[in-house]
This record gives sequence, structure tokens and C-alpha cells, in this order.
Amino acid sequence: MLGKHADFKINILRKRLVDSNARSVFVNAHPKKSKVKIDLLSLSQISTAFHNEQFLNHLLFNNSFEINTVIDFNTNETESKKTFHLFRKNEAYKNEFNLDPIGLGYPLLLIKPYNKKQYQLTPIFIWDVTLKQFTSEPSKYSYKINNTESVSLNPSLKRYLKQDSNEESIQVIEEIKNNPEELIRGLNALLKLEGEKPVSKEFLLKPIIALPENLDEEFMVKNQKLINNGVLGLYANTKEPIIADYFTLEEKTIPCHIKPSRDINSTQFSGMALDHSQQGVIRSLLNRRNTIIHGPPGTGKSKTITAVLNYALSKGQKCLLVCEKKSAMDVIYDNLEDLGISDFTVKITDVKKDRRAIVDKARAIIEIQKKGIENIFEKKSIGPEPTIEKQELVERRIKNIAITIELISKIKRKLYLPLLDGQSTYSDLVLKNQNNDQKKLSKILKLNVYNFEFSSSEWNHICNDLNNLKLIIVQNTNPYETYYSYLNKSLLSLEKETFFQEKINSIYRDYFRDLKSLIKEWKQMGEQFSTYEIKYFNYIKSENLKLQNLFNRYTYLKKKTTDSLLFDPEFVTQLERLEPLSQLEKIFEVLGQMKKEIEKFNLLIPFHNYITKLNRSRKECFIQFCKIKDFEKLFHNWYIGNILEKNYVSDLDFNGFEKGYFDLVEDLDKINNHYSALAKKINKSDQISAISSFERNKDQTIEQFFSKRSSTVRTKLPLHKITRDSSNIFLKLFPVVITNPSSCSCLFPMERGFFDFVVFDESSQLRVEETFPALLRGKISIVSGDTHQLPPSNYFREIEKSNDAIPEEENTSSLLEFCKNSSFNNHYLDIHYRSNHPDLIQFSNHAFYQKRLIPLPPKKKYRPIQFIAVNGLFTNRTNVKEARTIVDYLSNKIYSNESLGIATFSQFQQNLILYMILKKTIVNPKFKAKINDLKKRGLFVKNIENIQGEERDIMLISTTYGPNKLGKFNQFFGPLNIKNKGHKLLNVVVSRAIKKMVVFSSVPEKFYESYDNHIKLNGVIGKGVFYAFISYAKAVSENDVKKKQKILDALYESSSVKRSITNFKKEDLIDFTKYLIQLLGENSTSQIDWINQYELGGITYEIMLKVKDNIKLLIDLNGKEVNKAYEDYLYDIYRCKIAQNSGFRYYRLWLSNFYNHPQKEIKKILEALND
Repeated sequence: MLGKHADFKINILRKRLVDSNARSVFVNAHPKKSKVKIDLLSLSQISTAFHNEQFLNHLLFNNSFEINTVIDFNTNETESKKTFHLFRKNEAYKNEFNLDPIGLGYPLLLIKPYNKKQYQLTPIFIWDVTLKQFTSEPSKYSYKINNTESVSLNPSLKRYLKQDSNEESIQVIEEIKNNPEELIRGLNALLKLEGEKPVSKEFLLKPIIALPENLDEEFMVKNQKLINNGVLGLYANTKEPIIADYFTLEEKTIPCHIKPSRDINSTQFSGMALDHSQQGVIRSLLNRRNTIIHGPPGTGKSKTITAVLNYALSKGQKCLLVCEKKSAMDVIYDNLEDLGISDFTVKITDVKKDRRAIVDKARAIIEIQKKGIENIFEKKSIGPEPTIEKQELVERRIKNIAITIELISKIKRKLYLPLLDGQSTYSDLVLKNQNNDQKKLSKILKLNVYNFEFSSSEWNHICNDLNNLKLIIVQNTNPYETYYSYLNKSLLSLEKETFFQEKINSIYRDYFRDLKSLIKEWKQMGEQFSTYEIKYFNYIKSENLKLQNLFNRYTYLKKKTTDSLLFDPEFVTQLERLEPLSQLEKIFEVLGQMKKEIEKFNLLIPFHNYITKLNRSRKECFIQFCKIKDFEKLFHNWYIGNILEKNYVSDLDFNGFEKGYFDLVEDLDKINNHYSALAKKINKSDQISAISSFERNKDQTIEQFFSKRSSTVRTKLPLHKITRDSSNIFLKLFPVVITNPSSCSCLFPMERGFFDFVVFDESSQLRVEETFPALLRGKISIVSGDTHQLPPSNYFREIEKSNDAIPEEENTSSLLEFCKNSSFNNHYLDIHYRSNHPDLIQFSNHAFYQKRLIPLPPKKKYRPIQFIAVNGLFTNRTNVKEARTIVDYLSNKIYSNESLGIATFSQFQQNLILYMILKKTIVNPKFKAKINDLKKRGLFVKNIENIQGEERDIMLISTTYGPNKLGKFNQFFGPLNIKNKGHKLLNVVVSRAIKKMVVFSSVPEKFYESYDNHIKLNGVIGKGVFYAFISYAKAVSENDVKKKQKILDALYESSSVKRSITNFKKEDLIDFTKYLIQLLGENSTSQIDWINQYELGGITYEIMLKVKDNIKLLIDLNGKEVNKAYEDYLYDIYRCKIAQNSGFRYYRLWLSNFYNHPQKEIKKILEALND
């Protein structure tokens, strides 16, 4: 995966991670100007609780002790507002990552990290804290230390201490019991390691030390290393376990597991019904390939990942799902619950806090399996319970499916095989040719099929010849309308033009009159003598002197003219086959024509020079073109028809909905049901065996191993020791683990291939340095993400300047980008399921996804986007009028039975809307009740940088920006203007809506209507694509279809990469449809209207037929080739289903069927229309 520079790259990744971690509260807790760090002394400014000398004892060890504070937004008091920011950020962590990270680090240790010039204040122990907002008084907040058995040592401090100490001494103080005595004992153990004097219990009674803005020398001299102060902050997932993995990779040779221990399901069936693009992922895994799932918004990425997890379970294999977002974890876990396999799955976001829930689940499963009763711990799966069939029957079904699909695929390959000019396929040629009356055409054209190869090269040569011939005729003359056929071709050169002229003049002068006279006499003589004598006297000598004289003159004139070298030898030969009189007449005619058109001689030379170079077949075409009207069109039909006959394709009776040999839907459902049931059976059996084995081989019961709390006899095991136990009991109970990168490194050993599958969700937002160790833990890696969505964000990070530069070599920011640059298979999800109306996703589809996405058709007609011009002012990084308008819209237009999301283009606008909502809930009980109902349905207010992964029925979007107080519009769009990021932020925001999007904008119209100039100049980035979105929203809102399409076309044409879309040629499809309508009309009295390339959602059908009573029939020409055989079959079924579900009738017209038996297909189409 890394190649020969592995050590170097690991070193770079570790340094990058260590540098990032150095800015976290775990390492550097000094509040400085941070909005989300508050030291204990600063709290004294907003609380009276500090006046008690027992304050620290109460705070840390009194479970009922609280610190209350009131925030006044009308003052500039920074410390008061920090509580508000801390609360908001903590709530964001809960919503985004299912983490409640607010904590208190106490006391502080003054340390100088390795290779650092400055001292830092690092917390020693960390208490969990609850920060609550009073619902009755929203400006009032309370802090309270959580009641826990133990308190953990700061993991980052632990690594610092290991540099100078051995690991055994550190293990003693990894955590302490939550009481004053244990705290002092733990502190003294650490101080001893640092060579500092011990402290007594009175340390907790000493005054809290004020922290200067900078840790200068004076502060160092006055204080010991132990500082009696603490910092409230967001102690979110520490990166220390990941850093430890990197040290392991650098310092040790890690175990490597390559082959799976078992593989019960060796098929491509995951146990779930998938669409064609989702199924491609499973096929890749069957081939044991590392895979990237490119999942644009709403394309069923979570369902695909769920299928991967179910596939792993059906194989009897272990799977790790790594992601950070709570929403992503919840969706996939809920999917597993619906499948009835969440018994085998655990979700861990915080190794310490989630221990109890994990142990409770393990104990419940152990109890159930021991008793052999039905599991009541988890939800029932949706729908009928799948059953396991006999293996022989399943294998027979799979074999039958494989044979049938291969047969369909074989026909498709022939239909789409290029037969002419490297592009025109069998199907293209049927559209061009339509009928197959080859015998009739052969007679008309007088062409011999045996002289032709019927190849692309020959076709190209002949087409080129005919084009050149047309040019020759235009510039010169049609030679076969002259004497060219009779002329001796050896004369056709400019050098012999004079000879020709002299010769024809001479013969004309000497013999033309004699010929004319002889012909006249001959005809007169014919009235006197028998026809027989006249006709055959050149064969039978006559004794009549007059006839002998006639014959002698005939012989003389014929010899003089034909021996003159003027005539083509073949012409002379053909003369011999005529009667003598006819010979004379023909010679007389040709001489007259030559004399009359003597000046055309040089016009025949270009034609002759060209034709002499041609082979027999090309020469035939060249000549017949000159002789036959409409030769080119007739020849094309003849030639194409012969190619079609040469490449015969048999009939295929597969429509997509008919019961018959090719209908595999029922078999597919039964096979997937089998493997779904098998997944449950295998893993339930594994759980029972693991429980039994554990109790046979261990000196404690399994319940004791999974103890809920410590006792006087036995200390409960932390979760990371449970997961790493040599019995491997944890993964036998829970073969699917859903967790984040840090928890992964904490829970599982750094062994390559430790899991059979490792899956990453939202990988565009995962930093490679944080996920690389987890990536190595998989035998096969599946990375899911979208390059057109957000890169790793700093929204949840403390950003401080660092003097320690990180090498930029191979600085791949996201895991997705890293894997794209590796040898991963790429799979693209195509069908967009989220939006109820295509207009909600078509902007992104055209701007960013090259029209790849296939949205579902709308179930009803409505306008999915509403545009509201607010015309507010953008001041102090907010737009008050827009915020107020949104809150009013929320109050008056939104119903509480739908889910709602509000998106802003800045964090300041987000906070303003939250504040306005909060203020209104205080004074308006009805509004408060609505907000509470909406919160139950997932109401959120987010900004452009933290909205990824969300979806709601209705999205309200504040575009935020507008003119300033002076009326000037500065076009400063913050992160939207970032070249490689801005358009991704916009894409995420505008693709969240399920039913409706309401866009509130203060951008002046003259600016956003200039989108076309910007995107033509700079591409689909920056202000251009932002303006285009506002214009698009307005166009959809006003039902301006023409303008909407103009915007979409401009976006697609300006996108960096345009996808190659293969369609039948427009003119060929039109001609074929007209011919089809003609045949239908000959067999029906109904008036049939038609449309080509009819769009239904994101699917285009080649033909739509409409008859009276609004009956509509959609016709697909052939089955489609988009991926592989099985996936193509699924796509064909899907196209049929979409048409029928949308109220259309459907027919798949195989062009080979039509060409072979047109009347039979016409009858079937009429039956489909009249059914």
C-alpha cells in the first residue's frame, strides 16, 4: 500500500499527527485567547462559588456541587461568553460525533516537551463535566463534575512521561479512584518521576494560581512544575492511541495476516438487494480488491456499506467500520438493526464512556445465548424473516442465473460490437438500415456481393471514393453522361489531348458522312431483301451483288473507325455482339458524341486517373454511382444490410417484467434471503461456541470478564483490555465494530490484516494521518467518500500557530485522496435516491458530477425550490435581516411534522439564527413548542463547514452575503472563494434537501446574473458557481424552464471533466422512429405521437409513444451496457421498474429482434400500447 518509501511516509504521517495533537487541550491547556478554554480562576469572575476555600474539594468530589453562571450578551465580558461558546461547541460534538467531550483538566503540569522551545501547561487528570443550559432561563448555565468511579490520567502526559520513565511505573497511575486521597497519591507518583517534591492534601486548599498570557521566565521562577489551576475545555478523542500505533510501526515488526480464516460465502451475493452501481462494490470485494466507493449525495452510500458489512458476516469474517460522524454511524447501525444483525455489532465513540453500554449488550447476549431463548435485546428485522435453503438448491439457482445473464450479455456484446468505422455498432446499423431487403437492392445496384469484404476499411475507402467522385463530377462532369465508356482509356492524358482531337476530326471528316449514308441505304435495302439475309450476311456470304457491295462498305468503314485507336477495346468487343446495322448506328452515335463534346476530353482525365487506382469492388461502386440515381443511399442500405447478415444476432425475449426464462428477480431475492439468513446463523453459532469455549478455558466466568463494576475482589477491566484479550471473545461476540480512528487504535492491536474488512465512511473528511493505522488493520480496505464534498475540516480544532513545520512531501490531506493515489479500485454510485424532485440535485449533478447521477422521477408536480430575495445588509459578518426572515419563515410557514435543517454560509450567521430562535422561544410558548417538536425530528442550524452527512425534508439556506451599510457589495465570500474547497462547500449545502429547499438571498441580482462570465473564465469554482446556484434557485422558483436549462448547460460545459455519454445518433434515431411509426400505422388505426430521448427523472428512454386516453409507452432500445453482466441486468430491471412505477407502460425493443422479424415486434408494441 505504501511501497518502498513506507518508513519515510510513516514518519511524515506521525510527525503531522503529533504536531496537530500538540495544539489540542490535552497537550497545551493554556486558555490564552481560545473561546473554548476556561481556567478555574477565570470562572471566579462569573461565579461566587470560589469564595469557599473548600471549593476544589466540592467541585471535584461533591456530586451535588454545581457552578451556575448567567451570560449577558449585551456586555463585552469575554469569560462570560466563553461559556456560551463552550456549550455550543460541545453540543456540536454531541450531534456530529456522539461525543460529550467537555471536561476539567486538573491540576496543570508545567512541562517542556521534547524538541520544543517553549513551556506548556498540560493537564494531569481529566474529570468528565456536564454543562447544561436551563430551559426556563436560556441565558443561565451550570457546570457539574460527573460522578464516576475513577479519573483518567491525561494520555498525552503519559506519552511525555514515558520519554524519561519506564512503562511499568506509568501504568500504576493510568487512572485513579475519584477521591482526594487517591488524587494526592497519584500526583506524588508523577512528581517523583519529574524529580519534584511531593504535595499534601492541603494542596487542594491553596489559592488557585493565575495564568499569565505568556509563560515567561518570571512565572517559571515563582512556581513549581505543579500548578494549582485547571482548565475546562473540550477533551475530545485524544490522538495518543494513534500516535502509539505509529511508534509501533516504526520500532517493531508487526504481525501480518493475509488470508481470511474462512470464507463461507464465496459468491457475489451480499444478502441484500442492491442497484447496479452498488453491486459493483461487492463484485470488487469478491475479487479481493481494495475499493473506493465514490458516493455523491443521496446515492445509497450507507446502504452499500451496510451490504458490505452483511457480506462480511455471511462470509463469517470480521469487519471494522471507521467513521467520525454520529449521523453516519447511526444510519448504518439502524440499517443493521432493520436487517436483524445488530446483535453482532457494537458502536463505540468513546472508549471510556461507552464501556457500560458495551458490557450491558455483551451480558444480555450472553444471557440469551446461554438460555437459548429468542433475542429480545434488539429490534426485529423489517419484513418476513429470511430462510436458509439447501446449499444444492442455492448453487443451482446461482448457476442458472449465471448462464442466463451470460446469454443476455452475449447478445448485448454483439449488439454493441463496432462493425463499421470503429464506432457504428450492430444497433447503429439497424437504425440506419431499418429493413433487410438485400436481394432487391442487389438487383438494382448490380453489385456482386462476392467482390466485397464488408469490412470497416473497405467501407471507409468506398465512402471516401464516393465523396471524391462527387467532387470530381461537380468540378468536371459525370463521365458516364459523356463518351467515356467508349473511349480508348490509353488516350486519357493531357499529352494525348491533341492526338485525340486530330484523330476524331480526321475520322469525322473522312467517314462520318459515309457512315450516315450507309446506314440510310441499309435501312432502305432492308425493305427489299429478307430480314434474315440482312441480319446475318456478315456470317453467310450472299450472292446478291448489292448486298455484297453493302457488306464491303460496312467492313471498310467499321475497320477504319475501330482501328483508329479511338475506341475502348471492350466497346469494340461488345460491338461484335450486335447486328451489323446496330454496329454502324452505335459507331455513328459515338463518333457524333465525341465530335460534339470534344472539349470535354480533359474533364475526363481526373476521373480516369482516380478510377484506375481502385480495386474491383471500389471500381464497381465508382461506376454505378455515375449510372444509378440515389446510388449512395441505396448502396449504404445494401452494404449495411450485408454486414448485419454477416454478423447475425439471434432474437432475445427479455423485457424486464415478464414471467419467463429471463425473469430472475424471484431467484435473486431467494438467494439474497438465503445469505442474509446464513449471516445470522453463522454468527449466532459463533457466539454460542465462543461463550462455551471461554468458560471451558478461563478461570473466571464470562460474566465476571464482562463485569459492570469493580468489587473488593476484582477490578473491572477497561474496554481496551476486553477487546485485546487473548481469547478474542469480544470479536467473536461482535464481529462488526463501528468506531472512530482514535478508539480503533486504542481497542485493537496494531496488526496488519487484523480484520478481514476495514471500511471507512466520509473518507474525504478523514485525515490520512489519523486513519492510516486503521487502514493497515484490514486485509481488504473499502474507502467510501466523495471528492466533491468537504475535505478535512478544522471546524472542531483549536487553531494555533506552530513553529514546527511539517514536511510537505506527499501531503495527501484526506484518506480518500491518499487511496485515489494508491492502487484502489474505483466504483461510482449512480442512482440518487434522496431528492423527491430531480431539480433538487440537478445543479450539483451538472456542476460537479458530469451528469452521472440518476435522480428518481418526481411522484407529483411541484416546485421544489423557493427563492426569497431578502435584500439584507452584510455587517459584522452577519445578515440580520436574512436571519430574521428565516426565523419568521420557520414560525409561520414550517409545519412540525417534517424534518428541518437551516444552513448558513458562516458560523457567525449560524450563531445569530440560533440566538434569534432562542430569544423567540423565551417570549413565545407556541413557537417554543414548535421548536421542541422540530428538534425531535432532527432540527439543526449549521454552517457551510459542518453540514456534511445531514439530510432533511426541508432545507432553509441563508446565503448570508450582501451589500454593506454603504450599499457596496464587496464579493468577499470567505471559504467559498478558496479555490480547491469553496465549490465543495457549496455542493454539500445545496444537496441536503429531500422535499424542498428555500433559498434566502441578499446578493444583488446584477451580480448573480453574471455567473456565466465567471464560470467561463474560471470554471465551476468560486463566485461563479455560487452566483449560478442563486440564479438556478430563482429560475426553478419562477418555473423558468428555459433559463434553468441554460444554467445547467453552462455548468456542464464548464466542468473540468465531461463524462463521455454514449447515445444513438439523433438523426438515426429520428429516422428509425419515423419508420417504426409508419409500420405501426399500417397495422393500427390509432393516432400515435412520439418523442425521442424522453427523460424520466435521470433515466432517458429512446422512444416514448403516446396514444389516446393518455396511454404512454416507454421503449428502451436493447438492454444497456454500463458495467458488468450482472450489474447490467440489475440496471435493465431498474429501468423497467422506474417506468412502470411512474405510470408508464414499458417495452424493451431488441434491435436484432426488429431486424430479424419486424412484423412480430410491431405486433408486440401494439399489444403493449393496447393492453
